[in-house]
Amino acid sequence: QENNSLQFNHNTRVNGLPTGVHYDTRTHRYVAQIGSREDYKFLGRHLLLEDAISIRDKEKKMVLKNVAEKYKGEIEDRVYDALCNWVVVW
Repeated sequence: QENNSLQFNHNTRVNGLPTGVHYDTRTHRYVAQIGSREDYKFLGRHLLLEDAISIRDKEKKMVLKNVAEKYKGEIEDRVYDALCNWVVVW
């Protein structure tokens, strides 16, 4: 069930920014964050959109790898490989 709640691709919002990144008009920075219903992690405010996206993608990759390791032996090899080898899809 935890695996099913993970989003694998960037789902673009109405404002055109990838999931997990938004623009803070108060600080004039891009905010990166990642999380689920149970867990939320603030990844910082960034001047450049590319920096916010990059840090979020790195964190997402780590989260997916941790999930893969947690369920190794309980999930199919192809699912494990997909989680460990996730790449950004735009």
